[in-house]
Amino acid sequence: MEPMMNSRRDARVKILALEKIRVVETNLIKLSYPLIRRLEMDLAQHHGQPLAADLREHLFRGESSWQPAQAGVPHDDPRIFPIVDRVSEAIQQQHGPRWSPGEALIEGVSYFDLIEPLRKLLQQRTDLARIAGVD
Repeated sequence: MEPMMNSRRDARVKILALEKIRVVETNLIKLSYPLIRRLEMDLAQHHGQPLAADLREHLFRGESSWQPAQAGVPHDDPRIFPIVDRVSEAIQQQHGPRWSPGEALIEGVSYFDLIEPLRKLLQQRTDLARIAGVD
């Protein structure tokens, strides 16, 4: 009887982790918007034209676009997220010099302020996925 209770408990833990993942992903989408808007503004300024629609679409694709942070990239650089790095590379191929984020605060907000909550949510999603057995 005990193994059956353990499997029920394990199933319950996995189901709760899956439910929490949906909440984390909703928050991930909400918190990505300010970063995307800042990126759009900075990239347009750097290259003298608005971000192309297809690249903008990649950034706004939702939680599936936001993957865990890459190692070796500073925590205040939005290219820490693979999707931002790919968009940055695509822009470089089309328009020349590689963009790097400025350190300026806009309305008192730095890139780090926009990145850190997303990075934490991505780590939380990864941890929950491991618990749910969907990693």
